[in-house]
Parts: sequence; C-alpha cells; structure tokens
Amino acid sequence: MVRDPLQVESQVRALTPHPTKPNVIYAGAQNGVFVSNDKGVSWEHIDSPMNDLHVWSIALDPNDPDTIFVGTRPPYVFRSRDGGKNWEKLPVEMAMECSIGSPRITALVVDSSNPKNVWVGVEIDGVYRSLDGGDSWSKVEEGVEDPDIHGIAVAPGNVLVSTPREVFASNDVGESWRSLVKTQDFPLGYCRWVAVKPDDPAVVLAANGSGAYGSTGGHPEVQRRRAVVAGHAIASGSQLLRLGLRLPPVGPQHYCGQHPLW
Repeated sequence: MVRDPLQVESQVRALTPHPTKPNVIYAGAQNGVFVSNDKGVSWEHIDSPMNDLHVWSIALDPNDPDTIFVGTRPPYVFRSRDGGKNWEKLPVEMAMECSIGSPRITALVVDSSNPKNVWVGVEIDGVYRSLDGGDSWSKVEEGVEDPDIHGIAVAPGNVLVSTPREVFASNDVGESWRSLVKTQDFPLGYCRWVAVKPDDPAVVLAANGSGAYGSTGGHPEVQRRRAVVAGHAIASGSQLLRLGLRLPPVGPQHYCGQHPLW
C-alpha cells in the first residue's frame, strides 16, 4: 500500500505507466499528479495547475512520453510537452454541470499509431476528440448514445468506448459508431473500463460489476457477441473495478489495479 506523500484519505483515480520506462508510474489523486521512478516504492508530487483539482485520468504520448495529458474534475484537460515541468490548459469546451454535480474526465487516450489523435471521455458529457495533438477539439455528437462515458481504448483501426451498459466501436476515427457489446452480454452491469492488450490488440478486456473479463477470440468485430464475457474473470471487488485496471506497455501480461488508497 502506497500513501506518502498522498494524504491519508486521498483517492487515487488514475494510474498510468510510462510507455518505455517500466520503473516510472504516474498517479492522479484529489491533490494533483504524482510520479514514482522506482516502480511505486516512493512518490513525488509534481507541482502543476492541477494541485487543487481531482485528477481522474493521465495519458502519455507513446511516441513522445514527455507529452503528458491530464484530465480532471471539474472537467479540464491539461498538457505538458516537457515531462511535467510546464503545463497548459487546453481549449476543450465541456459541460460544467451534470446529474452527478460536476462532470469528470474518466478516460484519456493517445492513439499510438497516430499520436495526433487524442480521445477524452467525460462522465457525464460524452466523447471528445482532437486530431491535432490537443490544440483543437470537437465533440462526438452521434453514435455513442449514452453520454456517461467510463472508458476509451484505441486499437489499430478501432476506437472502443464503454458506457455503463454498452461498448461502442468506431473504425473511422469517430465519424460513425456501432454497438459492440450490449447490456445482455454483461453478467452484471455497469462497465467501468475497456482496453486492448498492448502487444496483441485482438485481446479486448473490460471491467464491470462482476469482475474483469477478456476475449482472446480475435478482432472485436469478428467476435462481437463474445468480446467481453467469453474470457475469464481476472479480478473482482467493486472498489477495484469501480476505477478499472491498467495494462503496462512493458510486460503487458501484468495487470495493475487501483483502489482509493493504492
């Protein structure tokens, strides 16, 4: 269990490994961004404009890890181009209020095959995309029917978006969407997270109320009826799966879970 220098009652909402340095991990909590350079043994607080914000998501450009994106509650997106030394707030116009109070950025992904494409998922305000590395943004207006976005994953040629009851997919950079997994495909509802295995994008994983599930059956479109529930439960517990898991790009056979205090 890792707490220091986190506050005793801090809630860790984001946990992101460095794409090329396995010793380096970034974490987001209710008092900003933290980094560990020794596989989580010790942590350093990164001074940033997010110091007084709840950090819900962190993404690094896989091709340029010094470019870091951070999503918060209230919903703002920040970017650093120098490894966290300097930050700028990006021009994303999102709703400031929703049925749960203030929306939160629960998903933030940089496309490894085209790092100019950056995806943001907001609970509760839908999906946003940037096609120029974060300089400008547009909202996905059609196709993803539920604005309660919990997870986003990018595989070659596909973008996956999870909502509480469905997983949607797009193969044209968000111009059109199809329902990949429907409510009846989940043994228990409320999907929190979706991902693809970094070294094998045919493997799709999702976490919901009954555990974490995976499919090794091939391309999601081919195995659309089995994309989530065909695999084996690899974790359970509502506190863990409320925030999901992470697959490190180095050694992707390991799965990292996050809890409010670890």
